[in-house]
Amino acid sequence: MADEKDIVIGHSEFGGPSGALGLMVFSHVVLYYFWISQQYYKGAVVVPNSGEDISAFLGRLVGHIQEGAMPNMQAASIYLGFVLLQVIFGLTLPGVTVKGLPIPSEKGKVLTYHCNGVSGWWATLAIVFILNYTGIFRLSVVADMFGPLMTCAVLTGNAFSLFLYLHGIATGRAIRMSNNFFYDFFMGSALNPRFFGLDIKLWAEIRVSWILLFLLTCSAAAKQYEETGRLSPSMIYMICAHFLYTNACQKGEECIPYTFDIFYEKFGWLLCFWNLAGVPFLYCFQSFYILRNEIEFKNPIAYFVLFFSLFSAYYVVGSEKSKNIPLHA
Repeated sequence: MADEKDIVIGHSEFGGPSGALGLMVFSHVVLYYFWISQQYYKGAVVVPNSGEDISAFLGRLVGHIQEGAMPNMQAASIYLGFVLLQVIFGLTLPGVTVKGLPIPSEKGKVLTYHCNGVSGWWATLAIVFILNYTGIFRLSVVADMFGPLMTCAVLTGNAFSLFLYLHGIATGRAIRMSNNFFYDFFMGSALNPRFFGLDIKLWAEIRVSWILLFLLTCSAAAKQYEETGRLSPSMIYMICAHFLYTNACQKGEECIPYTFDIFYEKFGWLLCFWNLAGVPFLYCFQSFYILRNEIEFKNPIAYFVLFFSLFSAYYVVGSEKSKNIPLHA
């Protein structure tokens, strides 16, 4: 059990219980609002029509969700299959082992982390390429089922957050609890939940969120190619940007155990929901905006500046990171 000093009654981070509840509600609203915007209005700001009252406006939005974002077995199979694949990769593929920082709430205990993000990343890309190339599973299907897939991710994020919250309490690993359900559920109960040796927090932050984000962008690109027979320079830019960022996350996984997220922040709804659902399905908005709108710069110099800035920034950041790689355990 946690020491008495680890209990924080009335703690007000994120605005306390009301702020935590508000952020949880807002997170769901913003995901579906952005999806409705890009799915039905080509990315435009969705507001009430002239003469439309607020109840009719909200009814219109709910109607869009019922029409295009209800979960189904195919969407659940795709999303949960991807998650299960990342679990298997996290448990089995080769990688490096690093030691984390001493954890004050566990009397200075130092945990070890098996970092095999790079091998999992490239194995995922190989499988996706083979499935798409052979026609067994086309990436464009993901773009077609974006709404149901997002709802499956939302339901999974909420359900898994609740499981982790109750598991932390049941196993006596809950720390820094405020005794308010909404706040503690939002922040989490346990610091480092692990199952079969897999650190769930590190796994969710690296494997699910960023790899899925890249695959969603690739699905938008595949859909654009099916519809137009080409990839626009803007779509190619998004593929490059999300590939480089995801690749950097996998390469730098062994640095993450020393960050605030892993060392101090509990794995509650905030991290769980946003890694399993929020990050991938919201951050790909630009890619789907490009899919549904003709975004082309008339002057090719604009693309040169964009790509040059992207690759230059990646090179600079990559060079700096390489100077600070921690020693392996």
